[in-house]
Amino acid sequence: SENIGSDQANQIFQRKTPTLSQRSCSTEFCPAHHTDSCHRCDVILGIEGAQLLEATRHDRQLVLAVETVPGLVGCPGCGVVAESNGRRIVDLVDAPWAGVPVRLRWHKRRGICHEPLCEVKTFTEEHPPLCAPRAKLTTRCIKWAIDQLRREHASIRGLARQLGVSWDAVWDQIRPVLEAKAADESRFAGVTTLGVDEHIWHHTFPHKG
Repeated sequence: SENIGSDQANQIFQRKTPTLSQRSCSTEFCPAHHTDSCHRCDVILGIEGAQLLEATRHDRQLVLAVETVPGLVGCPGCGVVAESNGRRIVDLVDAPWAGVPVRLRWHKRRGICHEPLCEVKTFTEEHPPLCAPRAKLTTRCIKWAIDQLRREHASIRGLARQLGVSWDAVWDQIRPVLEAKAADESRFAGVTTLGVDEHIWHHTFPHKG
C-alpha cells in the first residue's frame, strides 16, 4: 500500500480533481474527451460506483488504477461531512481478463472528521462492490473463483495459477464466503426435487440392473 498526502487530494470529497495524468479518454469522438472520466471505460471496468483512472499492460499482467465516484462522504461514526486527508493506494487481485492476471490499484480516499464529540478522527473509505474490508481479492474475483469451483470443476491450485497468487491467498479469501453460503438455508427455497448425476452414479457406484 502507498499513501498520498493531503496536498495531492481534494480538500472536499465532492470536488473533482484528477489523480492521474491523461485520465480522460484519448479519442476526440468520446463524449468524455474533455471531462475527468470516460463512461465507456467505466462500463468496461464493470464495478458499480467505481471509475477507471488508468490501464497499463505489463509483462503478462494488466494493472487497472481505479477510484470511487467522487461525492460527499460522511464520517462513519457521526455522519458529518468529512474533509479529504489524501489517499491510500491499495493493490488488489482481480479476476483474469483476456487470459492474463489483473491487479487493481484502488486509490482509497482518507477522511478527517472535525466533529468534536465524534470518536472517529480519521478513516479510510470502504466500497463493498469493489472489495470487502481488508480483503486481498476483489469482490468479483471471489465470485469468479467460486463460480469456477461450482461450474467448471476447477481446483484451488488451478485458480491460484490463473490469478498469479498462492494457494493460501485464494483459499483464505473464498473460504469465509463458502462457509456463509453453506450456512444460509435460504438457498433451498423453492427446491422440490434433488437430481442425481447419472455419470457419477454409473461409474462410482457399481450396481446391478
